[in-house]
This record gives sequence, C-alpha cells and structure tokens, in this order.
Amino acid sequence: ACVALGLLHAVGAGPPLISRPSCPAGHYRTSPLLLGCGEQLSGAHVLLGSAAGQVEADGGTVTVNVPVGIQGLELRAVAAAGLGLSVSVFDNATGHQLLQGGGADRSTTATWMGARLVLLGGASRGGERQYTILSCDETLPASLDVRVTSGQPWVRSIVNVSLSCKEYAGCSTIPLGCSAYNSYEARSLVFNWSSWAQGEYSSADAAWKALCVPVTEALQGVTPGPIPYYLWQGVWSQWPGAASTWQVAFKFMDGLAGGKEDNKVDQEEFGTAYNLAGLYLSMYIWCESLHRSFPTSSAAWATYSNDAAVLPGGGIPFSVWESKVWSGYAPAGGFTKPSAQDAFVYVDADGSGEVSEEELAKVFNSCGSTNPVFDESGAGVHEVTSETSAPLTTTPVGLDQPSANSEETMEALSTSTTVVWTAAVPVSSDDGPTTTPAQACCTEIHAACLACQAGSSVAEVCKKPVLSHIPGCQGELSQDAGEASVETDAAPEVGVHPASNEATPDGGKVGCLYDGVAYTTAMPGQASSSEAGVAACQERCIKTPGCIRFSFTRENSSCSISDSAAGWRLLPGAISGPPHCIALVQTRISSVDFSRLSEAQRQSLAQRLSDVVATAADIPPDAVGDSYNRRGRVTLATGSPLVLAFVDVPPGQTLAGLKSLVGGGKLRESVLSCLASADATSALKANASLERLLVGTLVGSVPEAQCFLLQTMYSPSLASGGWQDSRAENVTACQARCAAEPLCQHFTYRQDSLECTLHEASAKASFNESSIAGPRSCAPLPPVGEPPDSIEGNLGSDSNDSEESSTGAAWWWLWTLLPIALLLILVCVCGLALRRTLLPRMLLRGANLRLGRQGDAERGRRRASKVPLPPYLPLSAEEKRPGNMGPGTVGPHLAVKSRELFVANGSSGAVGQQPPWMPHFLGPEECGTLAGDARIQPAAAALLQQQQQRQQQQQQQ
Repeated sequence: ACVALGLLHAVGAGPPLISRPSCPAGHYRTSPLLLGCGEQLSGAHVLLGSAAGQVEADGGTVTVNVPVGIQGLELRAVAAAGLGLSVSVFDNATGHQLLQGGGADRSTTATWMGARLVLLGGASRGGERQYTILSCDETLPASLDVRVTSGQPWVRSIVNVSLSCKEYAGCSTIPLGCSAYNSYEARSLVFNWSSWAQGEYSSADAAWKALCVPVTEALQGVTPGPIPYYLWQGVWSQWPGAASTWQVAFKFMDGLAGGKEDNKVDQEEFGTAYNLAGLYLSMYIWCESLHRSFPTSSAAWATYSNDAAVLPGGGIPFSVWESKVWSGYAPAGGFTKPSAQDAFVYVDADGSGEVSEEELAKVFNSCGSTNPVFDESGAGVHEVTSETSAPLTTTPVGLDQPSANSEETMEALSTSTTVVWTAAVPVSSDDGPTTTPAQACCTEIHAACLACQAGSSVAEVCKKPVLSHIPGCQGELSQDAGEASVETDAAPEVGVHPASNEATPDGGKVGCLYDGVAYTTAMPGQASSSEAGVAACQERCIKTPGCIRFSFTRENSSCSISDSAAGWRLLPGAISGPPHCIALVQTRISSVDFSRLSEAQRQSLAQRLSDVVATAADIPPDAVGDSYNRRGRVTLATGSPLVLAFVDVPPGQTLAGLKSLVGGGKLRESVLSCLASADATSALKANASLERLLVGTLVGSVPEAQCFLLQTMYSPSLASGGWQDSRAENVTACQARCAAEPLCQHFTYRQDSLECTLHEASAKASFNESSIAGPRSCAPLPPVGEPPDSIEGNLGSDSNDSEESSTGAAWWWLWTLLPIALLLILVCVCGLALRRTLLPRMLLRGANLRLGRQGDAERGRRRASKVPLPPYLPLSAEEKRPGNMGPGTVGPHLAVKSRELFVANGSSGAVGQQPPWMPHFLGPEECGTLAGDARIQPAAAALLQQQQQRQQQQQQQ
C-alpha cells in the first residue's frame, strides 16, 4: 500500500491521506482494499495476467466492488505505460455498462441515478506510468463494479489500485474486507501444509526455492525476496489442499514467533511454518524433559513465569522463552534441538505471541500420565489421573479446540479441503473432564508409539525426515500396521459396521493380532494364567464379560486379559488382540445388478453366499453376518455387484490367514455356482454370462469393531441418577451420547430395541445376546503388524480342538505321511546298500588298484556298470547334504546372504577358493588322493575283500 500511495502522489493524484483502514486484532485481510469510517484512503497491489504466457479466463482482469453509501469517491488504477490498461464501470445490480476508458488524456462522463461519474485517463510526467481515475462527488446510490483490465493478459504485471472517499455511510467498527481470525483453524491449516511440504521438499530452503522464488522471478522488475500479500496466493495455491484459504495462511505466517506483521512472509517465517509439523518428536522429547524436572505443569509454569517481563495474568513472551525456557534445555538421546523460534510457534497455539499457562499444560500432558517419580498419590505409571488430558492424535501438541467458531472464519475456510489434523478423541474442555486414558498409546520413543499418538501409520511416521532414524524406523518394525500381513489387492471400496451403515474399514491396515505388543493392566480379579496357545488365551477373553483385550507371552505361555482402562506397550515375544476380530470380506462380481432380483431371490442368494464364505473360511455358518449383524447371511449392495460379508475370525487366526482362504479369486467357482442355483441369471447385465463373470475378493478388518464388546451389557445404569435411557440409531450414536455425559464411562446398546443406556465406571459387565457394549471412547490400536506365518502354527491350541475335527485331521495326516514314510525307508535302504557296495570300489578306482580275486575283470565291469559311481566321496551321517555339489557350490538352504562367495582380497580366501565359513565337500580329485594314501591302502584292500565276499553270497542266494 505504501508503494501504491507513492506512485499515486507521483502522478499528482488524490486528496491528502487522512486515515488508512487496517484489520484490528483478531481479524485478517480477505480483500485487497479495505473500507472503514470517515475520510480515508486504501491502496493495494493487484496482480494481473497469466502464468507462463498462457492466457486464462479473466487472467488479465480484476474487479473492485464499490459499495453503496460512499461519498466523494476517487478510485485510481496505475500501471506501466505499455500495458494498455483500461477501466470499465458497471451497475452491480443490472450489469449495465456505464463507462469505459483507457490511459489516453481524455475523460468520459455519465449520469447514473442522479450521480455524475467521471472517468479520466492520463500518464505521468515521464510517460512511464499510465493511470485512470474514477470519481464521483455525490453519494453513490447503489453498488458499482469497476473492472480493471490489462491490454496484454499474457503478461504478468502489477497494478496499483487505490480508493479514497470522504465518508462511507455503511461503515462499521470492523472495516469492510476484514474477517474474524480463528488462530486454531489457521494453525491447523498451516500444520497440514507443513506436513505436505516436508513430504515434497527435503528442507525449508528447498521448499522456498521451489515455491516462492519462481513466483517473484516471473515478474519483471521484482527482486526475489519476501513474498507480499498480493503474491502469496501464487505460492499457497501450489499446495493441492490450498483451495481459497491463502489469506488466513498469510495472516498466520506473517509475524511468526511473536514478530510484528509487515504484510510480507520472509524466508525465516516461511521456514518456521515449514518446520511446524516436523517438530512433534522434538517437542515430545522436551515434554519428557519437563516430566523429569517438574511434578506438575503448574510447577513448571511457576518456574518459567517468575520473570519481570511476565505480567500478572499474562503469558511468557518470546524474549523470556528464548532466554529462560529454551536456553537451558538440552535434548536427551542425541535428538536435535529446534530453534527457540520454531518451538515457540509450536507451543503458542492461539498465536497470541505469548505462551499461556494452559498452552504449557497442554504440552506437559501430551507425553503420558503424571510422572510417577513425583506422583503424590502413589499411583502407578499407567494409572489415569484427573490431570491427564486425552492424547491428540494428529493435532499438533498445544492446540486447543476453539470455544466457538465465527461465521466469517468458517465461511472463509468452507471451500478448503477437509482438515486432516483433528483430534480423534475428545479433548479437555470446560464442559466436563475427559477420562480417555492418555496411556492408551505407549510413551516410549518408538515409531509405533508415535504413530499411535499421531493417529497415523508407522510408515507415515518414518516418512518424515526428522523421524526416519528413531527406533522402529530402522528395521525393528518392518511392517506397517498390518499392511504386509494383509495383502489386499486394493483398499475396500465400501464398508459398514456390523451395527451401523456408517463405519468404514481401513482396508486391512489393522490386523486381528498384534505382534510384539502386550497390554499393561489386568482386569480386576483376573490373574494371569497359563494357556496352551494364543487361541486358548483369546477364548478366555471371550468367556470373560468386560474383557476387551488379551495378551499372550510365547516364552512362558502366560495369558492375561484386560478391560478398556488398560494401555499397551511394546514387548518382544508377546501377542495381543481383541476377543472378537471382525473382518470384512468384499466380493465384487462384474456385470451383475442385484436390484434386478426379486426379494425372495435376494434373500436366498444372501443365505447361499453366506454359506460359501463360511465353507471357504472353515468357520461355522453363524460366524458370518451382514451389515446389520444378522447371522448366516451377507449384504447384497443394491444396484452394485458387491457382496459384503462380516466374518467373526476364529480365535488364534490372523487376518492374513483368513485372506489366504478366501482372498483373491478363490471364491469364484463357488459364487458362480451359487448364482446359478439361486436362479439369479436375471441379474446379469446385457451381453453377460456366468462363464465370463469376473469375481474378486478383498479382505480387510473393521477396526471400529475391536472397540466394542459383542453380546455384552453393563449394569447398573445412570438412570438412577436422573439420566433417562433413550433410543439411538446405532452403536456409534450411543457411544457419542456417553462421551457427552461427564459421568458416563461405559454404554450398552440393545440392537433389538435400539435402547441406549449409560453407565458409570463402577458398572459391571455381563453377557446379553442382543446387546453391544463399549467404553466412552475408542482407544487407538497398536500400529504394528500381525505375527508372521512362521509362528502361526503356534497360535492355536490343540487341546481345545473338537473330537470330530481331530479325527478327520488325523486320517488326513495319516494318508499324507504314509507315502512319505515309505519313500524315506526306500531311500535309507538304497543308501545303505550303496554305502556297503560302492565305498571300496571308489577307493580302488581312485588308487588304480588292480585286484583280480574271485572273478574275472569282465564280470567286475558288468557289476560296476549297474550302479553309477557318485562324483565325490559321500559325507558322514552328520555332514550329509542333498544334491550333487562339487567344490565351490552352495546348497539351496545355506542362509548366508551378507557375504560374497568369492572375495578378491580378504579373509574369505583367494579368488576361486571357498571361503572358510563354507562347508567343505570332497571332490573326485580329493577322493583319489585320499585312496592313494599308503596309510589306508591295507584297510581298503581288506574292506574290498569283505565286500566282494558278501556280493558272492548274495548272488548265490
């Protein structure tokens, strides 16, 4: 605006500057020009033209809306002389053109609704600039649209536009062109942008060069540097999630770390915004440092706020933060320490330029429960305290939900992409305490723990450059939350919860069992037990009302069960999981429309397809249900060739194991046979036949189902305290009502009556066939993979198998092993015979011995030709290996991958030699040398004589 005013005065324009409107505190600029009260002048730069020489629609035009009620209007547009600037004036209501003029020294006038409009064009003294002035001495009777158009729309150029007036009848305390600023929404928006920028560019400097420098280089006469307001849209729009939110992002970035806003985003402010999302781990380490130094957040605040610069009731300014809070902090474990400015922006959630006591408490409570070293109540590490807030999954630490969102801010953000970084669980507020345990996620510095707290996957955490070298990103966890253990061909396209039509499965990223995870707190009155396997431990959880997780340790076969209050931790050798794992089996059938079937056909087909899934998965028919939890049937998506089957995965089985039975195209023949038997050919589309139908199956988990307890209810209810039971559409709606009631810790939802009942923490669980129960909120699931297939045989429990299945399995194994056993016996007999008959002959052949006793040479050659000689001396029983392997060859099962077979220089030997770590096999040459040794020739001759005698006896028999 200052540059624009200078240019205006250079051409001898305008009245003296009386006032310049600006947006007050708590507001941001949404329009280049602002209108306040009284005599005023507002100026701005406007960017015209298209990028890269490409003409775009309206790329060379900007429209200024002049509101009704302005007295003494004077609107000016100034640009380079060669641009060919023109100005057109229209009636906003009718769209009728009133005036049009250019840069020539001429004026045009028009009388409009009693007001005289004058459009004057001219040039500066030196001729470098041209200008056009629209003026009106009277009060505008209606609104005008003034369009400023470039004569060269393929050229990017800057136009200075200013508006002055003597009075504005429609003014208010907030200038026109300002909107209410919600710092929470703005910070979340920039946090999202930061996450994207860090994934696209390796550093803040690289992001600046890629996003900002080209925007300024495209304009002639503009030196690369800080990005002003009128160029920021070109920077922000390169983010795919930008939409029309560039003004609020500019407000947030301009003046980060307590600096003053100067209507520009410089490279330092840009870098601070770039680092915002990547500071999570660093600030988590600082949070743990706070816990080691202070018993509570109040104690930390009392220490840091004890400074003369901190006013009573105020916050910690940046100067105190830098000199007192951040200067004395040294990260543990070799982690990088963020700059004081970056850390300050991260903690200052409301963007006020000060860190308040509440903001410091948010950070203090973000890394777990109260420090047990200072816990005055004597509670354990994993016990919930009233001071512990719920973990924010992907919202940056320190953010607090706004108490109310202004309509202006929400309208400005309404066209933006959905904000991803939101709290997945309720956060503390004045409406009531949140009792979601913060220890639902582990608190170690590990990729799995951070992924849990961030509400994302291990792969997403490790993708961040700042997090790529933490434990869990270096090979400790090679699978991402079950992605490798459930090899779905694609993410499920449609998903519903067994008790609702709203929940969506995650496409298999969450499995049925968690490898290397154990839950920390056992249910009251439920001690650890010794079980035969994972299946038996899971069965124990199923049979115990209120059990929501089990943990099995393979080393000692220990089994413990937990309720919803337990948190999890990483424990090698442990396997944990829910009592019931619900998997969604989606079968897509090409060229079929189920809406063409009659109701009777659909009912019959739904039952038949349910039997198909149950048979393929080797589970009881009642373990398959539809989207309404009706057993023994599946859901047929009307109008779409999609079959949805919800499978109760058997205890001890992984999701990958289920997919191996029903995934891919394994169900094709059974599904086609089912369609034919149900007389469903009428559902085939034109030119389609059963033989040509494509059938594909995807298998994914329903993670929401792991939060709820099937066939369970709690008692007593809160009705005795004045809360009345009510109806809810589904189990999710019932849980939402529990979350809104401060005293509620559990809920019960009756599927038959849709009745929703709330319960306190002291309520007891019991079994009820028509009910589903659950906690106040769902805890995050461990983002780890399922147990590998190599130990899957140990997951079940043989002791619990039924007699029928055991008998069938025994016969199956008997007929399978019998041929193998006979083959092994034959191999052993032949090997023994070869060992007895050929060893002496090999020794004699290698030593070129000429022994002619008991038989002529011709008969000996005939006998020798019946059995070929092996290429080298057989090894002893301890060294036997399969195959014909000479020197320098390695058996297929030699598990040595980290060393090369031949090394030119080094401990592995010279080129062509076997490394010392390789098993040594004797070749034919070495056998001959061995047989020629004088020390063993007598023994060889005696052995040969004995063997020939045996052969004679065998021939006589």
